[in-house]
Amino acid sequence: MQNNYLESCSIIKLSDILIVTLSGELTDQGILNMQDKLLQEIASTEAKGLLIDVSGIELIDSFIARALIRISKMAKYMDARTIIAGISPEIALTLVKMGFYWGKVSTEISVEHGIELLQKSKTKHNKHKL
Repeated sequence: MQNNYLESCSIIKLSDILIVTLSGELTDQGILNMQDKLLQEIASTEAKGLLIDVSGIELIDSFIARALIRISKMAKYMDARTIIAGISPEIALTLVKMGFYWGKVSTEISVEHGIELLQKSKTKHNKHKL
């Protein structure tokens, strides 16, 4: 079943940004497998941005939330900025009730806003290199 989730999990490359859309029921093992696949994709594509769209999942428990933070941290070590997009009001409420804190992980209301932010940060990053 875990492999089936990975097969249905779409990863799209847009310029140097990877976009992954999560949908349906995400298991603990499924998120760990996805983590490994995403890190391999970042390495093989040399992506500078990772956008994780969670609008298609109904529940983010503490394990999945912590895994998303770990993915963000690992991606940062690989020089890729991560944005979590599409958190529903219900999930936001649940995370607050659990006392969950995203830390420095960036969030955006939609995939479109997330892509826009990653593109802007890429432009700023390139200017600093000059």
